[in-house]
Amino acid sequence: MTYRQFLSELERGNVSPFYLFEGKENYLKKEALNKLKDKIIPRQYEDFNLHFMNANQFTGQEIVEAAYQIPFNNKLQMIVVQEVENLSQNDEETILKYLKNPLNLTCMVFIGEKVDERRKLYKFFKEKGEIVSFNYLKETELLRWIEERVKKEGKVISPEAALQLYQRSGGSIFLLENEINKLICFVHPQEKIDESHIAKICGESPEESIFSLTEAFRKKESKSALYILNKLLLQGKEPLLILSLLKREVRILLRIKLAESKITPLEACRYIFKTKNNYRPFFLKKAREYIEAAKNFTQHDLLVAHQKMLEVEFLLKRGKNGEVLLPRLLMDIIP
Repeated sequence: MTYRQFLSELERGNVSPFYLFEGKENYLKKEALNKLKDKIIPRQYEDFNLHFMNANQFTGQEIVEAAYQIPFNNKLQMIVVQEVENLSQNDEETILKYLKNPLNLTCMVFIGEKVDERRKLYKFFKEKGEIVSFNYLKETELLRWIEERVKKEGKVISPEAALQLYQRSGGSIFLLENEINKLICFVHPQEKIDESHIAKICGESPEESIFSLTEAFRKKESKSALYILNKLLLQGKEPLLILSLLKREVRILLRIKLAESKITPLEACRYIFKTKNNYRPFFLKKAREYIEAAKNFTQHDLLVAHQKMLEVEFLLKRGKNGEVLLPRLLMDIIP
């Protein structure tokens, strides 16, 4: 199940005696763990009924013994086993025996980044349906997370400000959390966070400059695009990364161009954004901007630009100087 599905089950009061948390998005794992803890353990009993055990430091037998202990005051307890991928085969067998007949007063959470799907423990959790996957959130999911996080503090954030905040953070939830906390303090007692607050509080990031570069390309603003490109190269941004984002931009515009006047903002959203859920008005507005931007180019322009990008990519991969190749490329593809 996903992180959101897990939260929905928790809100309904459905708590399993065991879970496997897997994936690389550690912030969301921590958030889910806290929500589970708050659901089953009263705050006054946390010191007695919440236990963290690392698979590198405890044997399977020690973990099982902790799970079989009767919690303080006969309340529920939670055992969190970290780095579960490091369990030995013998420890895994010991724990599996417990999981087949768990204590109803214990909730066990096993945490790992990438657990081998061939292992018996993983297969057991898969069969029981209690694997919670914590993958990096996609753009639309992160924007939704920003809105919800701000709302939790009694504030609202405009879609434009949320997008700017996302771009400046590079998609890191840890950075987003820090910036949101600063914004909440800055705007108080006002309720709304807008673009002006982002500009004042959050410093510009290389990620934001890359988005500015792709926007300048779409608008065929050659001077602005060259200025931003040179700034990125001075910051040490990888030329191949910059090129890959420009290539993506060309492909989006080409797909829109090939559809001509038949394409709708909703259809364009599916090309631009990674998820295919319902799109809010802000995303449809962004899609309209792309549809208008496609009119700045002919189909031939975009095909030639894509071909030139492939040629530059070939040269970059063979060690040629990106600080020379990329500015020349921009001058070629933005008349």
